[in-house]
Amino acid sequence: MKQGWYHPVFKGVDPIGRILMFVVNDYLEIKDINIPHSYLDEFKDTFDELLNNYRDRLVDVSVLHAFNSIPVHDCDENIQKILAELGFTSMGDGERYIRGGVVEPRSRQEVNRMLFYHHQLHQNSRHENESLALDKMDELRDDFALRGRCEMFRVNLKAMAAAHQLAQGTNLRGHLVWGRKSHFEILLTIRNLQPNEEDEDI
Repeated sequence: MKQGWYHPVFKGVDPIGRILMFVVNDYLEIKDINIPHSYLDEFKDTFDELLNNYRDRLVDVSVLHAFNSIPVHDCDENIQKILAELGFTSMGDGERYIRGGVVEPRSRQEVNRMLFYHHQLHQNSRHENESLALDKMDELRDDFALRGRCEMFRVNLKAMAAAHQLAQGTNLRGHLVWGRKSHFEILLTIRNLQPNEEDEDI
């Protein structure tokens, strides 16, 4: 079988279905299984032998995404029973089933949040939402910069400008940024400049 190609399923000499699966590192990725329901019982025994053959090649973990082009979590009870007899269990992400291996099921949303929290990706701070991020940041250039510093982005900078008393000004690099008046006062002090007369009454 070539990697990434459909693996044909035969009943005698007649092709009755196909399986899209390939080996990824040390586990078997099964994207889809297309088998008529009338052949499911015979297919279960044969497919179990096939998976055991892969186990002999030290590929003992299998991940299944869909059955007859239907996501495995949405399949009917009959197919769910067959998958359970084959040793497949839910991975906890609502998308895949796994056979073999030891996993701690977590939802994809929770995993992504944990990765962002632990690795913090490319910045020094990443907060739960845009309000917390705005409280911790002295200045922000645009919505894209704010989105990169929070896990949940719901409201843009312009919508929060009045509530958080934000103003636009030029930072030390010459970029137009959003920030609080106190921050721009510090920048003026660093530049040794006086604020405009019309701003002194604010």
